[in-house]
Amino acid sequence: AMADALTAIFKPVLENGEPVVDVLVNGETPAQPGVPRIWRNNYLPFRSETGEVIGLLAVIVDVTKTETLKDDLKDARYRYERAIEGSNLGIWDWTVSTGNVWFSDRWQTMLGYEPGELAPHVSSWEQGVHPDDWPIVNASLQPHLDGLAPEYSCEHRVRCKDGGWLWIHDRGKVVERDAQG
Repeated sequence: AMADALTAIFKPVLENGEPVVDVLVNGETPAQPGVPRIWRNNYLPFRSETGEVIGLLAVIVDVTKTETLKDDLKDARYRYERAIEGSNLGIWDWTVSTGNVWFSDRWQTMLGYEPGELAPHVSSWEQGVHPDDWPIVNASLQPHLDGLAPEYSCEHRVRCKDGGWLWIHDRGKVVERDAQG
């Protein structure tokens, strides 16, 4: 059955001289029956000096681990997205050294913005924090950034697109530090 499937894949190479590349094939080997494998197949025409197709070159790579990891990652991402969606939380990820921030769609829409409408920079958040709330924000944020507190957590107001204020409980945690801390 696998031989028939492979013949169907590489037949155009022999008949028309057309390469067939990056075809995934699932199957088992006689050495490991019952163990599913995945191969990435590439077939190229082998030509005579006159250009006639006289055979084919096959490059077949076992990609079982890679494809399995891709499937696992896809499943994990799906579960993560459903969990975040169900929690109704706004999520952010801040790269302190550059100031770049990824804001989840929910983080933006809870403030009345369309996804992608806010600049992906910490200044978008800084400009939105209520001026009277900066002392409480800094009292929690700076000790955490300095490595003196295990996490950043505070309640403060953020300006919405319509000019109103939304009280949020903002939390974060440094997950990686550079050589300078």
